[in-house]
Amino acid sequence: MAEVLPNSVCRNVHATMPAKALKSRLKALSHRPSWACWLPQELQEEFKVTVTDPPDTAGTCGPPVTAHVSQNPISDDTFSPCGGDKLAGRVSETIPFKFVLGPGLHDAARNGQELWPDSVRSVEQREAPPAPLMPSSVSSVFGRVWKLSRDPQGCREVQRAFDDAGCDSVRVSLAEELRGHVWDCLRDPSGNHVVQKCIVTMRPQASQFILDELRNTGPRSFVAVAKHQYGCRIVERLLEHCHPLQVQMLTDEIMSEALSLCKHPYGNYVVQHLLEHGKDVQKHFLTNLMAAHARSVGSDFHASAVVTKALICAAPADSSALARALLCEDGLIPAMARTRHGHTSVQAILHHLDSPERDEAVRQLMPHFGDLQTSRYGRNVASCFAPLPQHPTSNSQTARVPCVTTGSTKC
Repeated sequence: MAEVLPNSVCRNVHATMPAKALKSRLKALSHRPSWACWLPQELQEEFKVTVTDPPDTAGTCGPPVTAHVSQNPISDDTFSPCGGDKLAGRVSETIPFKFVLGPGLHDAARNGQELWPDSVRSVEQREAPPAPLMPSSVSSVFGRVWKLSRDPQGCREVQRAFDDAGCDSVRVSLAEELRGHVWDCLRDPSGNHVVQKCIVTMRPQASQFILDELRNTGPRSFVAVAKHQYGCRIVERLLEHCHPLQVQMLTDEIMSEALSLCKHPYGNYVVQHLLEHGKDVQKHFLTNLMAAHARSVGSDFHASAVVTKALICAAPADSSALARALLCEDGLIPAMARTRHGHTSVQAILHHLDSPERDEAVRQLMPHFGDLQTSRYGRNVASCFAPLPQHPTSNSQTARVPCVTTGSTKC
């Protein structure tokens, strides 16, 4: 990089060769370059006849200077957007053009480049960064969300659009096309998946219109949705992703009909989700309710799955109370051990009970050990408490008791 000479040296330089070279260069040009406005006024007047400005740049000098240039030995106040007059009055003609502009700007001017880099251009002159392009998977569904949601293939396109959307505002715009159609989507085998995707990908407050439309259909509407083949899935997503206060009315209705929902083919999944994602007070209420109706829920095919979830998700004191309530029902434990969902409840019961109650559970199961071994689900329970060889010093038969959380027979 060329060394910048101090002002005192510049004033004593009387070389005319750069000026002659500059004159010959300008005479060869068909139009005046942008840097010509920085020349002394005498040079500009001399070349007005031979050099013609293009219509779009005549009389202009490019963007205003807004930054300091360290290479230029001339003070900053000598520069202005049309600084020919000012510059001619303060700088002698005998000073080479290289020292007027400074080494860096002089080289740029020789090459016909823009004098000022992007970093020193005014804010108004800088180009704004290009806006991010919307993925085609998103733009292709705008205006057709409701129509595509009812089609098996189209609903997949809409779900992909929610996943590919780059920001929340785009997802909200897509969801707005479903406003007024939530109930129709709920009953549709394809549309319900789109509503679920809305809840999963959007912020909780953006899903409020879904709750509003479900609530405004009539009394006990949330219970009706929970018992619907596809609606139960939407309720599950709401319980998973919405704020507890946001779904307070929903959870209140579920708890008021919890006993009937536990025994319902689809409603039982909603109660299980409330036990998993609900507040502690809600889990306590549901567990005590099942303990009060132990035989009713323990002997039901669907409700026994809810019992298992309560034994796992509830507080230890509540799950132990439920296990003891089931144990007090004569013959209930062996019967549950043979069912699809009941056998996991029995294993959970054995895990949550203390030693005296655990021994009582094994005592109730031992007479049915042979039948359990031949049962599809019972054999899983039988393998957990198979009789061990009696110890010489022991007067009672012992059994291995499973640990449900680890699958081991050691607790």
